[in-house]
Amino acid sequence: MEEVGRGNHCYTRVELNLIHTLVMEYQKRKEYERACELLKKVLQDLEKGTVNIEERFRETYLVALNLDKILTDMGEYKEGNQYCMTWGKMAVQRGFATLLDDYLAEISYNLKNMGGYSREYTRQLCETALQISEIYGKKTVRKAIGEYLKATYG
Repeated sequence: MEEVGRGNHCYTRVELNLIHTLVMEYQKRKEYERACELLKKVLQDLEKGTVNIEERFRETYLVALNLDKILTDMGEYKEGNQYCMTWGKMAVQRGFATLLDDYLAEISYNLKNMGGYSREYTRQLCETALQISEIYGKKTVRKAIGEYLKATYG
C-alpha cells in the first residue's frame, strides 16, 4: 500500500485484484473518500507505469469506471462523468467494447442527475448501452441496465 501513488511501481495482477477488493470493501463501508483516493493513486500510477500498454489500458479502463461509480455514490456526477467520457472515448477509438455498456449507462445516469440534458437523450444513451450489452456485455450487466431503464424511463 505504501507504493501506491508513488509512480514507480509495476503492479502485478494479484496486487490489482487486491486493490479492487479493498475498494469494494471501502465502498461497502461507505468510506467513499478512501476508495476514491486509492483509485486515483492507482490511476495515476497506471498512466505512468511500465505495464504492457494494452494491459495498462484495460486495467485503467476498469479503475476509471470504478472511480466513476464511487463518485456518483458520493453525488459527484460531474467529476465521475469526466472519467467516463475520457475513458469511454478512448475505448471507442481503440475498438475496445469491454465495459462500454457500463460506461454508457453510467454516462446516462450522470447526465440525468447533472441536469441540463433532455430525458430523451439520457434514455437513448441508456438504450444504446443495453443494445451494446446484448452483443458484448455480461448477463448481469445487461439485466441491471434493463432494470434501470425500465424503472427510470418506463
